[in-house]
Amino acid sequence: MPELHNVVRHQSHENRTKTGRVSATVTRKIANYLAYGRGRPAQQQQREPRGTWLDQKSQARTHDEVIAWVEQEGKAQRYTHQLILSVKDEWLTPEAYNQALAAGGSLFSAWRLMAHTDTSYSHAHVIAFGDKQIRFKSESFRDWWLTVRQALETEREAALAQRTAVPEHALNQELVPAAAAERSLSLQPVLEVAQPQQEAEAAWGMEWE
Repeated sequence: MPELHNVVRHQSHENRTKTGRVSATVTRKIANYLAYGRGRPAQQQQREPRGTWLDQKSQARTHDEVIAWVEQEGKAQRYTHQLILSVKDEWLTPEAYNQALAAGGSLFSAWRLMAHTDTSYSHAHVIAFGDKQIRFKSESFRDWWLTVRQALETEREAALAQRTAVPEHALNQELVPAAAAERSLSLQPVLEVAQPQQEAEAAWGMEWE
């Protein structure tokens, strides 16, 4: 298999409080963080969003629509699944990330994705829901994970080819130095699960920021 210059990370938590009550609070906090960064709600509301939310059909969604979806699905389904998709030494559009994720098939039937462009490397965050806990060593998950990574590599190579086809003097140089990308990315998958709700409240993925 050719080398894959990308990362797909996954983590999940139960939509339950410590006492077992159904709750979407943690996922709502995560969605607010992904859209507006750290801080209290009053601080977040004063900022511009960090990107545009897309659904699984690449249709743009407002943040309010995403929050309503999170509240509904978080109370209807037992688990929230968080994903980070990232590629090395290239920038992908939100639609490209969405297309790569869709290539994985039916493991996730619906999601909301936001690509961040205000950091030193290209990446997208995803929120999805499900009634079953994902077993990372299962064949179905490993097949999904590898399919998405291969699709990400295809999108990365297409973006690279398009960029290098343009004369150098016409490029708007926005790519980060390779050394910075090397520090930011690991090519090894990190497959973790966080059951305690308090761990999920840390809005997994912040360490990438």
